[in-house]
Amino acid sequence: MGRKDIAEFLISKGPRIDIFAAAMLDKLDIVNAMTAAYPGIEHSFSPHRIALLAHAKSDNAEAVVGYLSALLAPSGGRGVDTVGPAMLQLSIFLLVGALLSAAEFKSPKECVLGLKVADREKLTGKVLSVDSSTCYVQMDGTGKKGVYLFWMLHAAGGSAATDDKLLIGKYECWVGSNMTGGMEITSPATYSSDGKSGKFRVEASRKIVFESGPYSSYSAKLLPGPRIGMNLSGGTFYNMTCDPVKK
Repeated sequence: MGRKDIAEFLISKGPRIDIFAAAMLDKLDIVNAMTAAYPGIEHSFSPHRIALLAHAKSDNAEAVVGYLSALLAPSGGRGVDTVGPAMLQLSIFLLVGALLSAAEFKSPKECVLGLKVADREKLTGKVLSVDSSTCYVQMDGTGKKGVYLFWMLHAAGGSAATDDKLLIGKYECWVGSNMTGGMEITSPATYSSDGKSGKFRVEASRKIVFESGPYSSYSAKLLPGPRIGMNLSGGTFYNMTCDPVKK
């Protein structure tokens, strides 16, 4: 935060840009795409508990500051949510950990010009151009240009989800690039974390219900990988993800 030169150098080496870096660098198209894809993300705090708008203001990112200010205004946009201490601890990078799905793109190089792609909402289109981690897509039906981070896409005709059950074993839990702990799936219906155990079930909708134990207050969903997405808000954006530990 506050050093665009360092951020741009690091991004040039391959790491995925997150919404906080995009805000600082005044990448309005990326911030716009992220807030459209994940309503409510504009209220996010970084792992250092710095608000998204503050990241934009720190480097005079005028376009993003104006956009976020309008979005957060009580009289317009989505208003300002109250964020409690627990949510602050789970504040996010849109990075949200690496998506491990075999189907979703793992590199901007997979956004090949002319390739037919689809997003997680099953909207399809053709890749027009690629800029760093951003893929520009001409959308089918409307002809409009869509803006995506590469990991939001997969080849059309494929699937974003490749697994429909949790693997038994250990998982590492992350908020952005920060590991927050872990859990172990000990059976198809039980888990443990920090010496405490509980029960869970996976519904047909892929919703994970922690019936008891340390994560019973969390909303969760089975994500591609298979991975576990969790939050305390009950929304569709999962700011903590738990990835299976590779042996």
